[in-house]
Amino acid sequence: MSISFGGLVSGIDTQSIVSQLVSIERNSVRNLELKRAQAEQAQSAFNTLSSRLEKLRTAVKSMQDIDSFGKLSVGSSDESVLTASSSGTATPGTFSIEVQSVAKAQKTMSDAFADTTQTGLFGEGTLTLGVGADDTVDITVDATTTLSSLKDSINQSGADVFASIVNTTEGYRLVVAGKSTGTSRAVSFTEGGTLGLGLNTPANTFQTASDASLVIDGALNISSSSNTISDAIEGVTLDLKKANVGEQVDITIDRDTEAQAESIQEFLDSYNDVITFINSQTRTTTVGQRGPLINNPTMVGVKRQLQRTLQSTIGTGTDYTSAVNIGISTGSSGRLELDKETLNEALAADFEGALSVFTFDDIGLADLFESSIETMIDVDGLIPKQTSNLSTRVKDLNNQIDRQNTRVDRYEERLKARFLAMEQAISSLNNQSASLQSALLG
Repeated sequence: MSISFGGLVSGIDTQSIVSQLVSIERNSVRNLELKRAQAEQAQSAFNTLSSRLEKLRTAVKSMQDIDSFGKLSVGSSDESVLTASSSGTATPGTFSIEVQSVAKAQKTMSDAFADTTQTGLFGEGTLTLGVGADDTVDITVDATTTLSSLKDSINQSGADVFASIVNTTEGYRLVVAGKSTGTSRAVSFTEGGTLGLGLNTPANTFQTASDASLVIDGALNISSSSNTISDAIEGVTLDLKKANVGEQVDITIDRDTEAQAESIQEFLDSYNDVITFINSQTRTTTVGQRGPLINNPTMVGVKRQLQRTLQSTIGTGTDYTSAVNIGISTGSSGRLELDKETLNEALAADFEGALSVFTFDDIGLADLFESSIETMIDVDGLIPKQTSNLSTRVKDLNNQIDRQNTRVDRYEERLKARFLAMEQAISSLNNQSASLQSALLG
């Protein structure tokens, strides 16, 4: 690092002159830095826009399927006995259900043994496990087998059971339980050779595999190998908790119009977030401040494409063919508003028809918006291409700034060298003048 004391001989503030000249020369660098800042700001804006569009896509995806978007509300009068859920294919109504029994998995215990790690307690041979119609599994028991190692062998066998050891008052018992409920998943045991585990003793099966049994509306008998029953009432899944013989549990299925309104409002909120952000980037405020991307065609194009999609006419074959028909309107600044009264009237008049504005296959608003957003934010979409171009521009500007800084630094060094040479020349002339005066006066 060089140190200079400008103007000591000439009396001229050469450092100030150099600083001002260099500052003027650095204007080109400052202009480039401003362009870089603008490009980086645009990058950030498009990243934010992409994030908000992704949120909008998530909102519309939840509205594509009538089974999920048109989901009904289901209530149980006693959830300790059974609970229920529904899809959009259910029909509103009420059902009285008596749960006579719940499905159970088989549980079988061995005879009691004194120890879990001692060998030779229960003979040798082959233990064959069978579960329902599955292929049987053979487990070899030899002189080295203990109750604990047999438990591990059963659990590692691949059979649809799990084994555990319980310490009872009589001793240690191996308990083998089926993983699946229902009579069709009963577990069988065959003990070959000299085996004496007692698993094949009928009395040792303390819980038999059984099916669930229920009666709907006092007349419709239902049997199921599972406690989760989805084929009894169309569009409704019942989850049995316990038997309640002689008692009725009422299941009420109703249109959950509040849930649909909430989903639509979530869509509107996400849409409005996108529009508000685009407006902030492309408009001039009331105090005259210009948005940073006011002339950017991609940003403006995204807004126009969303607006065109919203205004689509949907060929649903019903009276509901557009967003306007179900209470959605465009307010100030392009933001959407929802008239809940209009929406509720449409849902009451034709529930599925009203929702088809969003759910209709391929041409409903949900599918149209997803397709539209895909062209904007997916890998080859408008926004990734824009951000890629901006990244290239920032990189190019960085290179230009580096080159300009190098040029200005060299310019500064040349100025300093020239002023130093001037000072040295003046100093030399001063010395010559002093010598001449001394000679003339001497």
